[in-house]
Amino acid sequence: MNSTISLSLATLLALSVECILFGLFFALALVTLHILVDKGAWKVSKHRLAMTVIMISMTVLGGAHVAIDIRRVVLAFIMQPEGRDELLNDVSSHLYIARTSIYVVQTFLGDAFIVYRAYIVTGKNKYMVPFSIACISASICISVLCGIKYSKASWTATVFDLTPWTISYFFVTFIINLTCTVIISLRIWLTRRDAGPIQAHKHTSQALKIVVESGAAYSILLVTLAATYVSKNWSQYIVMDALVQAIGIVFTLILLRVSLGVAQENPFGLANVPRTPQYDIHQRPMSKHVAITIGRDSLDFLRRSGSMSSATMVAVTMGNGLENSIKGGPEMHNNVAISGS
Repeated sequence: MNSTISLSLATLLALSVECILFGLFFALALVTLHILVDKGAWKVSKHRLAMTVIMISMTVLGGAHVAIDIRRVVLAFIMQPEGRDELLNDVSSHLYIARTSIYVVQTFLGDAFIVYRAYIVTGKNKYMVPFSIACISASICISVLCGIKYSKASWTATVFDLTPWTISYFFVTFIINLTCTVIISLRIWLTRRDAGPIQAHKHTSQALKIVVESGAAYSILLVTLAATYVSKNWSQYIVMDALVQAIGIVFTLILLRVSLGVAQENPFGLANVPRTPQYDIHQRPMSKHVAITIGRDSLDFLRRSGSMSSATMVAVTMGNGLENSIKGGPEMHNNVAISGS
């Protein structure tokens, strides 16, 4: 092993970090749940039920992961200290498979959420359906295969003996997160740009910031986890346990920042930003106009040529601040208006 710390120390540090992060996650979850249930804007949101279910599920999974790790520590350090390393390193044990399964389900919820965000942000584009199905299917398949390999591993096998399958899982999760983050960010930027130069500048930075920050935080943890795992360092347990809680923290922070108005978007990346007229300073509508009277002969000619109907009214806009009327003989009695701005 190339690990700079022992398995026992890594396990204790992982539990400590995880407990701290779970405390933060639980507090954020309570606040977010209160907003989902009571906040006026959320009461009419069609996504409220889905957000509530995901939030509760992530919180339960995070708490269950902490409970399992506490149980493993009690068994290894108090009840069976003589076989501590063997117990902690047994990847085929029920407790180890249970904690790994929780990590997989938590990751799946995070992946499914960001894939669905990408689908909604792109306006439910039909081309996103195959992509979404492929991402979710890949995540499920690789998770099931990893679970099978872990359950069939011998009691002497370590977590590092299953490198190909574990790295494949990390890679699939990373690609899903990176791709969807790019899609959401690009779509938000394009939408804000089309909304008008002033609002685009104001809102794009806020929307992009929350998407990029959440994606970057998750990606950094995944890369760190993969790096420590490939180097066969026991500190990978610290990163993995932190990642379980970080997924829920990122999820709640997205909802909180949106709900509290820090970012002007909905949880799926876009807000209903009204389009503003993109007037140039030289394109202001004029308020002055001149009424023009046209003779019958001219009017009959226009009618015969099909240029206008008898009901057409004309208004000619002038910017000189004067209202003039061109008057002719008695035969000039049909008024036509020509509009302009």
